[in-house]
Amino acid sequence: MITALVFAALVGMAALSIPRRLRAAVPVVIPLVVIVAAPHILTDGGRTRHVGISTAQPAIATWLVALLLMTGLFVLSGRVRGAVLVLPVFVWMLVAFSIAWPSTPEVVSGLMHVASGLVAWIVGCSAAAGLAVDDRARAFVGRVALLLLLLELGVVALQALGYAINPMAPAQAALLEGRFNGTISHPNDLGKIVLLLLATFFMTAVHGSSGLRRPHVFLAAGVALMVAVMTGGRAVIIGVIAFVAFWALLQIPEVFSRAKKMAMIGIVMLGIAGSFGVVAARFAEDPSGGARSQLTPVAHRAIRNAPWFGVGPNSYVETVGQTDQLTASGVPVHSTYLLAAAELGIAGSVLLAVPLLVLVMRALGARRKAGPQGAASTAVLALAPVILMIGWTGWGLLGSSVFPAWFLVAGLGYGLITRPSSGDSAQRQSAGSAGGAPKLSAKRRAAIAGDEIGSVRAMEAARSTMRRGSPGT
Repeated sequence: MITALVFAALVGMAALSIPRRLRAAVPVVIPLVVIVAAPHILTDGGRTRHVGISTAQPAIATWLVALLLMTGLFVLSGRVRGAVLVLPVFVWMLVAFSIAWPSTPEVVSGLMHVASGLVAWIVGCSAAAGLAVDDRARAFVGRVALLLLLLELGVVALQALGYAINPMAPAQAALLEGRFNGTISHPNDLGKIVLLLLATFFMTAVHGSSGLRRPHVFLAAGVALMVAVMTGGRAVIIGVIAFVAFWALLQIPEVFSRAKKMAMIGIVMLGIAGSFGVVAARFAEDPSGGARSQLTPVAHRAIRNAPWFGVGPNSYVETVGQTDQLTASGVPVHSTYLLAAAELGIAGSVLLAVPLLVLVMRALGARRKAGPQGAASTAVLALAPVILMIGWTGWGLLGSSVFPAWFLVAGLGYGLITRPSSGDSAQRQSAGSAGGAPKLSAKRRAAIAGDEIGSVRAMEAARSTMRRGSPGT
């Protein structure tokens, strides 16, 4: 606990060190940096062999400290946003824990973990209110996301050269030989974090009406593709490539010209060529996707046995493993959606998905808008099918620091889309002023126009007379 308090003090000092003109970026930048650069457990998490979305017993993680501090700032200032969409999940978990789920350390730890993701959504939504009207702070978030991408590229490059930076456990390193994890615990999780960082960059790298800075966009996409290839994860490599392609194709001409689109597609093609060997080798090594075909029926059976409330968060392996030997060995179902339904129940998993579905729907309506709303909606729409694919092929979106990072970025996107920028507000006010003026008939408008033309001609005649009568002309 002392370690957690010291870390909280360090986070507070870091937040205060950011210049006042960029303070609107603090609630996003601080959690994002912590999740990427320092994703550690500060207190005892229990046994190390537990496999689940969280630790074996309740523990305090660095990202939870950062998120709670940011939430406290919004609560004290009365600027909490986005809580309505995630409040039903909180209520559902409390009810399920009271009447259905066992009071085991695993379940309590799972509750804390899911709650951290919901808090991250609130932080993202609340922070977006200030970022939407502050181009400089929003651009700062984009620069931080780019710097974090460059950090991961540097770390994986050093790991590839043999430097023992954030080494994996020996058994895991032997199993994942030739794959690199950067500052994150697992290569697949690093790929997901890189995807979310790139989405954050695309959401926030808009500078007023000047559009996207082309060199930075290409640099971010290229770095993300390189890091994804270094992770060796098939789903994340394909996901990053698809995300960049979708994002480029969705750009409107006012923001991204045809030439820029073609240049971005060129980067995508280079990414495909560069990653082909890695992806082909992975498919040759594991063409059927491991034990997925065996694990899926087991998950279906678990959902049928506990359809309403599920077995409890973070307890799938312990509970379902009692009747399935493969699951008991530490292999949960490789699907985010099936695991969520099995642990939270069908209703709980649907409630968890509601904020994300609403986000996509709002993004569809704002896709062709300029400024932060359009940038965020385009990134969200490009990211949605990729997240759908990654979630279908694995359960990592629910685990470790990936889950709060996912909901932080999603909340940021929702807040930017639903919160009008300063330019949009000014336009609406101008439109409202014009709309409030009394409407004139066509005849009256013609008469006014005629009067104006006559006045202009009279003024021109007067000026001509003055020039003829003035000396020196």
